[in-house]
Amino acid sequence: KGRLLFDGGLSDPIPFQKAFDAGCGKVVVLLTRPKDYFRTPEKDRRMALLIRRRYPKTADRLVNRWQLYNSQLEEALRLEAEGKVLIVAPSDIGQMSTLTKDKEQMQKLYEKALQDAGEEEAMIFDIHQMLLEDLDYNEGIADIITGEGVNAEYAVSVVCSQFVDMF
Repeated sequence: KGRLLFDGGLSDPIPFQKAFDAGCGKVVVLLTRPKDYFRTPEKDRRMALLIRRRYPKTADRLVNRWQLYNSQLEEALRLEAEGKVLIVAPSDIGQMSTLTKDKEQMQKLYEKALQDAGEEEAMIFDIHQMLLEDLDYNEGIADIITGEGVNAEYAVSVVCSQFVDMF
């Protein structure tokens, strides 16, 4: 209520360690970019300049986000080689942006994943599409964010747990 919250990607862009800390032995990491995509500082630096005056601490995090993302990706790749992580990532995202809700673009990405990884791994995109269209799911997340003033990752976690409990 009246608080500004930022995306968790600023503090933990590839949050697989939390799953290990919670006791998981193997973790699925879903990337929205190809496995060989490493961030560069340019885009984040431009955004940091735009917000620095009003949100200096956030701007500082944003300037360094590329380094954190890249180090977490390197660790995920290392853990994948050890068999502790399964990385699901598109080989190419075409013109799609990370936050797209465009059903046609999602379908193209699903078909690409189906071709690249097979049906089982590509199902994650079907699930994503179902979640985008599920009003109960989306309203539940929005209600928790606005009602409790928490971040989206927490709200998603709570709603997912509620859905799991129902089944």
